[in-house]
Amino acid sequence: MLEIKVSRDECIGSGDCCIASPKVFSMHVRGYAIVVDPMGDTAENIIRAAKECPAMAISVIQNGEQIV
Repeated sequence: MLEIKVSRDECIGSGDCCIASPKVFSMHVRGYAIVVDPMGDTAENIIRAAKECPAMAISVIQNGEQIV
């Protein structure tokens, strides 16, 4: 299982993560991304979504090790 964190301080609200993995990420009404279902997509798609974040505001941790 992956642990997914979005830094509200770093998020610029581009929505790229929501496009890449819409079942996992959503946009909060205040304009930053949130995790709505950490098990809503494949690990591959979640990692891709994190890597596509232009602000690098998404961290993905697997087995205690940060992979993104």
